Amino acid sequence: MIYKWICVIGCIALLIYSCSRKQEIQNGCFQSFSILATKYFGTSEPQIWKIIGKNAGDDFLLDNEILGFVVDRDFSSYMEPLADREVLKFTGRVYKFWPSWPEKHLGGGRKNIQYEVLINHGKYLVLDGRSRNKHIPSLEKRCDF
Repeated sequence: MIYKWICVIGCIALLIYSCSRKQEIQNGCFQSFSILATKYFGTSEPQIWKIIGKNAGDDFLLDNEILGFVVDRDFSSYMEPLADREVLKFTGRVYKFWPSWPEKHLGGGRKNIQYEVLINHGKYLVLDGRSRNKHIPSLEKRCDF
């Protein structure tokens, strides 16, 4: 009887673990720097994509006071253009994400990193592209995949 309960609890624990994404924050990954958003993205109208709390991982980001993502163009609702001549202040912090088992094997998710930036004292993330932006300095080994 106890063996069955141990198996049930083990299966539940395994299910919960495999359906959870892993995330961590690394400090001091590169020297902080500032750059115009238009220069970083190479576009004339970078956008802020606000976090609304309905997506996987939003709780973690909101708990860390992240307000949204800075992206190169408008592609969704909850977006607003950055002000002209807006400066991105890269802090040197990197957010690392590992997809859950379903995200990886069913949804095509992959490991990724995102860079913390400050805009008018608000914290945002900039996504790391498949090919790294030329303005990002080399990262400490612990901060990259």
